[in-house]
Amino acid sequence: MPSKLSTDFSNAEPSGFDTIPDGTEVPVIFKVQAGDIEDGCIKVGKTGSLMLNLEATVTGGKYAKRKVFFGFYMGREDGELTDGQQTAVDMSRSKLRSILEAARGVSATDETPAAIKARAIKSWRDLDGLECSVILGVEEGTGTFSDKNVLKRVVGVGKENKAAQEAGATASASKAAAKKGW
Repeated sequence: MPSKLSTDFSNAEPSGFDTIPDGTEVPVIFKVQAGDIEDGCIKVGKTGSLMLNLEATVTGGKYAKRKVFFGFYMGREDGELTDGQQTAVDMSRSKLRSILEAARGVSATDETPAAIKARAIKSWRDLDGLECSVILGVEEGTGTFSDKNVLKRVVGVGKENKAAQEAGATASASKAAAKKGW
């Protein structure tokens, strides 16, 4: 039975959302996307892969309110990893460490007890609400998939944080860290 609603969207406005240009620095706030396990934070794929998916909302500047989605490969349900999969896990853990350091005001070279504590989480939900600046890249789409933004790198503590300045951010990452009790 055909739908009573029109299925021709030719007259609808285009979405107007192209990817944010490669190399653009933007301030973001993270939110953990729904998953299947680990407090509903880790998604289990059809092949047993484990993914942590984060939504990053741009908090200021020209691209404010835009959302970008990042996937972090966390391993496999059965724990069996090839060398390539282990490399992917290590890369994901490294990016997550960078996010924690930037959001909590910790330098990558700081090995004090406070810095070590700031890099630890008790739950994946601890990533909700973290704020920092990131540099976006663009991954070219293949087949029917469009181009998409990817996390190129996290702007670390002590680095020029142009996006946060342009967005009018006045609170430092260390104030946020103190507020959270790191």
